Amino acid sequence: MKKLLIFLILVFIIVIILYKINFHPNKGKVVCTNYIIDSDIFINTKYEISYKENNVQNIKTIEKAKFSDSKLLKEYKEVLETTYSLYQNLKYYSNNIIIKNNTIISTTNINYEKIDLEKFFRIDHKNKYLFKNGKIPLNKIKTIYQESGAVCK
Repeated sequence: MKKLLIFLILVFIIVIILYKINFHPNKGKVVCTNYIIDSDIFINTKYEISYKENNVQNIKTIEKAKFSDSKLLKEYKEVLETTYSLYQNLKYYSNNIIIKNNTIISTTNINYEKIDLEKFFRIDHKNKYLFKNGKIPLNKIKTIYQESGAVCK
């Protein structure tokens, strides 16, 4: 009887472990922040990375750029609009740019699980180098952001 009880307890523990692994995969959010400060410009970029099983699902980027010169502000806005216009008809990729109090706020949201990767790569073939087996490894994107000066938490 005692052996049966021990066996049932072990089976119960194994079932719980398997349930946790299969039905509650490793998922969460990492936030990376980068600052660029110069005499004429201040840029604060925040990357909100949602992941599951150590693969990126979605990245929301919020970039706030403040300029002392209104001409630089307009030029920077044109650069952003030109860059993001390439992606405007791509589903699961969105960008919004507004100007508020001499600050450009650019918000980009990319759902990497649903985006058409072929179209995404056609727009810029360098996008392909983020991926491994059709997914972006969390550590890879964190390393890229950290190498550009971002701090990730």
